[in-house]
Amino acid sequence: MKSLILALSLLFLTGTHGRSFLQSDEPKPATDDVIEAISEAVDKAVQLGSEAVKTLESSDFAKHINVNEKREALKAKFAHFHHQLEEYGATVREQVDKELQEKYPVFKEKALPIIKESLERLREYGWGVKKDFRTFTSEFFTSLRKDAIQFFNNLRPLGEGLRDKFRSEAEIVRTGLTPYEAELREEYEKNKKKSD
Repeated sequence: MKSLILALSLLFLTGTHGRSFLQSDEPKPATDDVIEAISEAVDKAVQLGSEAVKTLESSDFAKHINVNEKREALKAKFAHFHHQLEEYGATVREQVDKELQEKYPVFKEKALPIIKESLERLREYGWGVKKDFRTFTSEFFTSLRKDAIQFFNNLRPLGEGLRDKFRSEAEIVRTGLTPYEAELREEYEKNKKKSD
């Protein structure tokens, strides 16, 4: 368990990514993911903002306050911000690579490949667990469905028996009250008139 925690912490602290042998490109540093996430968020904000502005453009108020000019200025500012963000990400990536080369060459040359191999084995094992989990859940729900069908099939005679018992008891009550029907109606009508 400790080795797993150590391996995972090294994975997240060093920014390495496990990859399969079929992948031909080098793994991206963690800073790329952060930059991509921020970039996507900025792009999404620009897209949502432009859609909202397009709906407002047709109004007289929007024409009065020159929305089109302000939107173009905002678009230019976001493009400039996006460019600066990419430059910053590139410099951070270069600094991290340079620091690993200068300060931790043994770690990069000897420890990092071992960690990458271990993470690759964990990833492959994880895919196997995922497949097994799918199989087990599929079997579980299939057996659950069969058990539920069997349960309701077993329950059906009990329900039918209860229904038949209620019918027979209702018939007994009806036949037992038939001789008193006229008296019960008179009593009901008399009490109904008193309450009105």
